[in-house]
Amino acid sequence: MHKIYTLKQIETPRLIIRPVQLGDESELNKLINNSYESLQEWTRWADDTSLEATAAFIQKGVFAWSSQTIEYFPMVLIHKEDQKIIGVSGYNERGNLNEGICKIIYWCDIDYQGRGLVTECVNALTRYALNYEAKIVIIEMFVDNINSIAVAERLNFVNQGIRKSAVKDDAFNYCFTCVELDALPSLKVNWRHEANDGTIV
Repeated sequence: MHKIYTLKQIETPRLIIRPVQLGDESELNKLINNSYESLQEWTRWADDTSLEATAAFIQKGVFAWSSQTIEYFPMVLIHKEDQKIIGVSGYNERGNLNEGICKIIYWCDIDYQGRGLVTECVNALTRYALNYEAKIVIIEMFVDNINSIAVAERLNFVNQGIRKSAVKDDAFNYCFTCVELDALPSLKVNWRHEANDGTIV
């Protein structure tokens, strides 16, 4: 079993990043509706902003984490000072843990953008992946998504060029990669796992 299945949380100076849980639906759905225009520009799932769709996303994520077989790891970002969920990140199903490939996805509520919180989150997730699961960490974004490109560049990911998008017809992505922890900007980060006896270590 991969170590990530026992992950309980990742902590940075401003964020708690943890697996999605039942009960996150209402708070997360409010964020989706608050950030609807921004999300719709870059994602296809944002067309359905209903509470039922958000609940289905949470249920799928909870099942994936608990199954210990499905390589799909959605997490919520909690702003430590405000004690609020402010976005979603994690490793998506297009990675391959057996081959040491992790692909990070992320979005942040529009009210919390422009503060470097996504950069902090992706830095932490990249560090975790390279410590435990990955030989390479990948983030992809549409070629005109300047905010996501800036995140990759601030973290010193290497641009591997343009590829056809796997999620949107007639669109193209940049593919950025990181293979070295030392390439990342300094960040204080720690993580906690559940031990075999149920304790958190």
